[in-house]
Amino acid sequence: MTYEDKLKKIFNTIKIEAILEQLIEELGELVQASAKHLRIMRGTNPTPITYSENIENIQEEIADVQICIELAIQAMSYDSIEIEKKIDFIKQRKLSRWLDRLEIKVE
Repeated sequence: MTYEDKLKKIFNTIKIEAILEQLIEELGELVQASAKHLRIMRGTNPTPITYSENIENIQEEIADVQICIELAIQAMSYDSIEIEKKIDFIKQRKLSRWLDRLEIKVE
């Protein structure tokens, strides 16, 4: 079974409401892992997990969030390729705006 087939089976089983709930939960876990990473980097508020353990946690949460985002894209339209194109266009515009704010010149 392909990755896309797995996404479709999940989408057809739990529908958009559950997908959005899962996305919210996974985003919260990514926020928590990122905050813990800042604590580790600063070293001022100790945590029992190591830097490398936290990196693994962040990677896992990013994967969870990406899966939920892909499911949410699929839920927006049966033409997920068109939605992804629109999102990519928006991302390019936002990256350009971010570079402008940082006053980074792009050649």
